[in-house]
Amino acid sequence: MLGRRGSLWFLAIPPYLWLLLLFVLPLGAVIAISLLPGSGRIKFSAGWPSTNQYQQVLETAAYLRRLGISAVMAFAVAASATVLAYPIAYFLAFRARGRATVFLILLLIPFASSYLLRVMAWKLLLGSEGAINWVLTSIGLIHEPSALLVYSQAAVVIT
Repeated sequence: MLGRRGSLWFLAIPPYLWLLLLFVLPLGAVIAISLLPGSGRIKFSAGWPSTNQYQQVLETAAYLRRLGISAVMAFAVAASATVLAYPIAYFLAFRARGRATVFLILLLIPFASSYLLRVMAWKLLLGSEGAINWVLTSIGLIHEPSALLVYSQAAVVIT
C-alpha cells in the first residue's frame, strides 16, 4: 500500500511526464536548432552552435522595432484582460453565490468553439462591412466604413 508521500508521487508523475514530453523537449529542440549555423536553415553538417543569429537580431533596428511592438501589444492584452477579468472574478466570488457555477459555465462556453471560428466572428464584427462600422456610420460618428478596425494592432488586441 502506498503511503501519503507515495500517493503524491503517483499522482504527480504523469503530469510531469506530459510536461516534459510536450513542452520541455520540443522547446529544447527549438532552442538547439536556433543555435545551429545556417541563418534559419536546418543544417546538421559542419559548424558549432553559436549565437550569431541572435546577435544579428539585436543589431538590426527593424527586428528590434518589431520586437518592441510585439512586447507592447502583449502588455496591452495582458493589462486589458486583467482589468476586464477582475470585476467578473469579484462578482463570481462575492455576489453570485449559488449561481456562480452557472455564470462560470456561461463565461466558458465560447472557448468550446474553434479558435478560427472565433477569429472569423471578430472579423464579421470589426470588418469594413461589419456590425461595428455599420453602427458607427448609422449614428453619424464616421462617414465611411473604417478599415482600421480589422487589420490593425488595435484589432489584434481586441480579438
